[in-house]
Formats: sequence, C-alpha cells, structure tokens
Amino acid sequence: MESPALASSTEIFATYPAFLPLLTEGETLFSWSARYHRLSGNALARQSSIQLFGDRRAGLRPDFPSHLQQLVEITRGLIGDAETLAYERTLFGFFAPFQNTQGASNVLKQMRGTSVEKVKSALGILPSRVGAFFPLKFCQDCIQDDLKKYSVSRWHLEHQWPSVWICRKHHRMLHALKREYQPRDLRRWLLPEDVTAEEWTGSATSSAVTKSKLLWITELSTHFAQLRGQHFDHQLLRYTYLLRAKEREWLFTDGSVKLALVRQLFLKYYKEMDDIPGFEVVKGVQSEHAGMLGLLMRQFDWRRHPVKHILLIAFLFESVVEFDAVYERVRQVHVQGGTDALEEMVGESWKSELKRLVEVEHKSLSSAASTIGIPLCVAIRVCKQEGIAYQRRSHVVNTVLGEEILEMIIQGLSRVEILQKTGIKKTLLKDLMARKPVLRDAWRIKDFERRRDVYRVNFLELIEQFRGVPIKKLRTVPGNGVSWLYRNDREWLTQNLPCM
Repeated sequence: MESPALASSTEIFATYPAFLPLLTEGETLFSWSARYHRLSGNALARQSSIQLFGDRRAGLRPDFPSHLQQLVEITRGLIGDAETLAYERTLFGFFAPFQNTQGASNVLKQMRGTSVEKVKSALGILPSRVGAFFPLKFCQDCIQDDLKKYSVSRWHLEHQWPSVWICRKHHRMLHALKREYQPRDLRRWLLPEDVTAEEWTGSATSSAVTKSKLLWITELSTHFAQLRGQHFDHQLLRYTYLLRAKEREWLFTDGSVKLALVRQLFLKYYKEMDDIPGFEVVKGVQSEHAGMLGLLMRQFDWRRHPVKHILLIAFLFESVVEFDAVYERVRQVHVQGGTDALEEMVGESWKSELKRLVEVEHKSLSSAASTIGIPLCVAIRVCKQEGIAYQRRSHVVNTVLGEEILEMIIQGLSRVEILQKTGIKKTLLKDLMARKPVLRDAWRIKDFERRRDVYRVNFLELIEQFRGVPIKKLRTVPGNGVSWLYRNDREWLTQNLPCM
C-alpha cells in the first residue's frame, strides 16, 4: 500500500524546496522526472508521477505528457509554466510550427489538462504514414559526457525529434529503445544509462555523405523546433518550394513541376536513407503520383507531417538562411498581391506570347508550345480559356503507312513498338484506333495477354531471385508488376505466391 505522504503532493516542495532537481539545458521533461524519481527514493514509478503530476501515468509519457498545469501548480512554477514546458521540454515544440495557431492552442490545452488521447490525431500524426511511435533515442558519447558532468545521464530533447538520427555534437548515429521495451506509457522512469544492450537498437554506421545529410536535417529540425509562437502557412510553404524549384530550373514555363526530373533527383539524394525509421516515406516517391513529393508541391489543404516538410526542405535548400529568405520573400509577395501574385511569381507571362505566335505569326499550336517551352496540352487548355483562335490540323498518313500500322495493330504489338517503328505521334495512333473500334478491341485483348505473360515471367523470376522475402518487400522492387497481377490476374497470382 502506498504511503499517504508519498501519495500526497500538496506540500512536498514547500517543505523540501531543495528536493526539486534543476532542469538542465536541452533536457526533456521525462528525463527530469526520471531524475526526480531517483532522488525521491520512491519504490514505484506511479508514486513519483502522482507527486509531480497528480496522476499515476501522466508523466510516464515521454512524447506528449498530460497534467502539465497541475505539475506547474505542484512545483509552484519553479521549473517554468505549462506552455514553456510543452514547447521546450516535449515533442510539441517540433510539431508546433507546422500547425496553425488554433491547432497548436488545442494541443496545448490537452497537454495542460487531464487527457492527451486526441493529441496525435490533432497534430496529423496518425494519417501521415510517418509513424506515431517515437522511440527514446540517445548518443553513447553524450551518456559519458553527462555522467562526468552531472553524475547521471539525460534524455536530450534534440535527439528525440522524429527527423533526428545523428548527434550534432559527436557526429555519432543515435541508438533507440526497441519498441517492445517502450509501450505508450512506460512502467519505469528510465534514463539512458539504464538501457541494456538487448533493449536498444543501433543504426548501421553511415557513409560520410549520408552523415552530412543527416546533420543538415538535424540543423533544420533544431531551427524549426525553436520557432516558438511562429506558425508556417502551408500555402506559402508550397510556393516557397516551387520558387526554389524554379531557381533550379525544375519548373515548366507555366509554373508546373517537372515531376519526373525532381523525383529522380530526390530519390538520388536520399539513396540508402529510406530505411531510417520515419524516412520510409521516401520510398513512396517512386509511385506514379510521387508520394509525399507530389502532395507537398501541389495544392492541398490539409497538414503534412513535419518530417515530410523537413526532408523536402533539406533537399531543396542548402542553408537555414536561404530557406528563411525565400519563405519571407513569398510571404511579402502574398501580402502585397495575394495568390495571383504568387502564381505569377512561379510562372511567367507567356500567355500573350502564345497568342502572338498563333494569331499573328500563324504558327501551329504545337510549334508555338514548343517555342515557348510548355506542354501542348497546357497550350490547348489556355487557348480555350483565353479564347485564342488556333487552327486544328487534321491527322494524315499515307496509304502504305496506314496499312503497315493496321497490320501492327492486328498483330497486337505494343503502342511503344508501333510508335517507334512508324515514327507517328501517339495522338495519331489513338485516332486510328478510335475509327476502328472492332480492331481496337481485338488489339486490347492481345495487348492484355502480352502484358500478362510478361508480368507473369517477371514475377516468377522475382520470387526466385528474392526467395524468402515477404511480398510487401517485393512490391518495392522497381517493375515488380505485383499490383498489376493482383488487379488483373489475381487467380494466377494466388496460385503462384510462395509460402512466406
């Protein structure tokens, strides 16, 4: 049974003010509470949590503790107010800049109060696919430094941020507490020196290039986590990314992203880093819609996880000063001219040139689009919107070529093969097929059978090459075809799936 003196916290610090440990620089609230538990002599973790937070579990949450207001009242403000503790001693400070004012206020209210059940949902963590588990992380060299200086180790807040996996001071990869030893509410006040070898997992030693990139990501994370009271506008962040992409010549003239190029460069930049916990979202960029890359650089209203923003910013920018300058420039343009001014900033005044080339010089629309440097589909859309009169040119092929194309269609050759052998445009082939629906449908059947056979052979070779690898991993291999077989040839796929 708990002692009444231990269960009560009303007068404990008034009677023994020296009993309250000092918060050290960069230390988490959980770390400070763990050190208090050691000094208290309490046998049970919940006893210390009750004394500090007025609740048996509130302080045992390393990421987003609750009952902060009660903690402030119990300690009589000796360690700071609730808002300061949330910003400077928990993970909240990392997420706050990417929330709007109302959203951040809502999370603070929950952390001050008695329940944080909805905090991760409010922060947009749950649907982000980055992960809602935040393992306690530590640097082995920092443990030794802290033991020499304080005679006790500490959990460093900077190490706990989801995007940080290297120590800035020692340039050493961080170790993390394994998930099975860290439930949502810990059952003990754990300090880094208490973690045994079987309880932690370490990242493999990375190359100098990878470490350099991880240090840059850590620097960015540190900068953003210190922006107390400042909140990014997600629309302005998007235009910041677009403007930087324009400076690198990664935009078309109309302001749209050369997504294929950017995706290739992004994946190259993060090569061998997509297995780092939280960085798995990099793999999604390989998908047709470019995953987080497409979502961040296109117009969407909902929030994105800070890790996604930080990964993109680290890829686009080379210094914090550079990012801040571009964001401020975007903000000023928006204040002065609104969204229209931002659109004009990332695009160019090319519509009048298109009108001149088509209506005055009587160039074909495809020639005008090529001259300006925009896709033909964009030129067509703008002509319709702006009322630019352009001449539609009929598609013509000679009789011999037409017969050759029809024969290729009958044979069931792929579109790529037909286009390569004849040199005609894709739109012309599409028109020819549209004029002969019976022939087109017969070609589709043969094309389906051809693709099916290719995917079947590829899949059998894949499972032979990666014997014993789970199907989830096989889906990440480029050109695996598993999804196509699942949609179009599921019975065969089921019969040929290996036992895994």
